[in-house]
Amino acid sequence: MKKIIYVMGGLGNVLYQINFAYFLKEKGYEVIINTSLIEKNWLTKIAQWKVHGGTKEAMLYFIGNEFILQNKPQLNIFVGFQKNKVLDFIFKSKFFGHAFPQISEIERTKIFFGYFQKTHYINGKLKYNFNKNFLEYFSEELKEKIKNPENVVIHFRVGDKLNDSRFDLDFDRILKNFSFKKLLIISDNNDPKKFKRFSSYNFEVISGASLLEDFKLIQLAKNKILSRSSFSWWAAELSNKNSTVIEPYPFYSHVDWEPFSSIKRHRIET
Repeated sequence: MKKIIYVMGGLGNVLYQINFAYFLKEKGYEVIINTSLIEKNWLTKIAQWKVHGGTKEAMLYFIGNEFILQNKPQLNIFVGFQKNKVLDFIFKSKFFGHAFPQISEIERTKIFFGYFQKTHYINGKLKYNFNKNFLEYFSEELKEKIKNPENVVIHFRVGDKLNDSRFDLDFDRILKNFSFKKLLIISDNNDPKKFKRFSSYNFEVISGASLLEDFKLIQLAKNKILSRSSFSWWAAELSNKNSTVIEPYPFYSHVDWEPFSSIKRHRIET
């Protein structure tokens, strides 16, 4: 039986959806990934839907040829967000929000919308597809910097911090809990003016050339401080077990963000 998943949001959210796709495939379903909500097209333009640049390209790295891709908006997309039980029954579609569907819901649903974040499962295939050959992207100098146990990498998304107080962390209080030689900042913005709050530290902005490279840099780092984002959360989860993760607590209030992995974590109440 075919199952269609509409992926949406930034890379962190999409990885939860892809994780769910792997789950369905293991159950024997044929899974179709519809990417129309992470691409610029007539639908996202009319709906003024935010499209995160580089998300689809990064997603393809995680899935290879595992799934059938569909990039054209279908009629059922308008049904999926209605939360109408009658329409859901007719079209066999449902928006699950952050919940991970129960087996009975999976059986009767054909078209899935949602983030599927309340789960305690990372598919091994997803981890394998991501971890292959990821070191080839960076120079030896850069790899040494981020793997150096005396340095700490921080993920700082300027767009989130400026527009949403949920992301505005007390970084000074977090940083004072740890001693380090250099602060390496991975960000979506390389403008030095955006990093005035870190002026008292020996810091350097080392963002990659793409969304995927930023993700890989966080993953590779020996010591990393996470922002409140599913992007950095996934990068930490897919890291080497010898990594040390420093994260705000609570991470999010609307989702159970307990980690799947056994990576060492320091939780700082914020």
